[in-house]
Amino acid sequence: MSGPARSPYRGLERRAFWRSVAARGEGTAQDLYRPRFEITHKTAIVTAGSCFAQHIGETLTRARCRLIDTEAMPEMVPDAVARGFGYRQYSARYGNIYTPRQLRQLLAE
Repeated sequence: MSGPARSPYRGLERRAFWRSVAARGEGTAQDLYRPRFEITHKTAIVTAGSCFAQHIGETLTRARCRLIDTEAMPEMVPDAVARGFGYRQYSARYGNIYTPRQLRQLLAE
């Protein structure tokens, strides 16, 4: 029989905990989150997932971000028609993706 599970929070900096940074006012938003890399309007972005990813893609498009669309439908096609055939929803017409394993398999193919 193994011992108690080790906490994933053990050894983290104080900034990793909401209570110590935000609730007690001991830090700033920059203390809570430090990006690993910069994302700009020129960064190529793909979307995959469920309806949440569709909304993210729409928001990025409105913000004029560089959203990759590998199966673009001509702009003259009405949005409702394009979406009915699976266009303009994700970076390709692969439909909803619900698990990381499913996305990994799709990318491998």
